Amino acid sequence: MKCLRCGFEVLTESGNSEIIVKCPKCGWTAVTTYMSEIEDDLTKYSIFIEQGNSTDRELIKLVSELSGMNFLEARNILLKGGRMVVEYAVAIKEITTKLDMVGIEYHIDPIFPY
Repeated sequence: MKCLRCGFEVLTESGNSEIIVKCPKCGWTAVTTYMSEIEDDLTKYSIFIEQGNSTDRELIKLVSELSGMNFLEARNILLKGGRMVVEYAVAIKEITTKLDMVGIEYHIDPIFPY
């Protein structure tokens, strides 16, 4: 990409949600924000734990921490199944990554495209 001012080749840097374009010759700079599709998604998703998961103490603690439930509520969700949490897409992705790592079975409603 060429600088809009002097035509020199620009340098591009990207952060978490920004893109910076700089010209090393004349100093022209442009900054723009970028939100990924998942960050821009305002849908509330529900994670439902499937019935019959292990009730290992560490799994119960994990579900408790991720959902905000107390220990007994988390244990019951793992045994009987049910809604664990309702969150936006970014949080759902973080939670499901942790659930996948320990093998807890779940489904998400509505369909989670990420």
